[in-house]
Amino acid sequence: ELRWKAIEQGLSLAKAEKLKPAELVKPLVSAASDPNSTVKAINALGSLGADARDALPFLKSLKTNPEAAIRNAATEAVK
Repeated sequence: ELRWKAIEQGLSLAKAEKLKPAELVKPLVSAASDPNSTVKAINALGSLGADARDALPFLKSLKTNPEAAIRNAATEAVK
């Protein structure tokens, strides 16, 4: 899956300090709209911690999603 590779690459760049973690928020929110990468994108947002604060409204809205995997990932991401 191309989106998964892009998510992993972005996180790697952020960890290597070649990209500001906050710059990943919008692309990760966009990736979460793809049913094949929703949970992975949510988990990636959660791994950014406070740098993903702009995604909090989006993540909180997913806590009522009908799919348990999405609800659980969103709940963990906002902790």
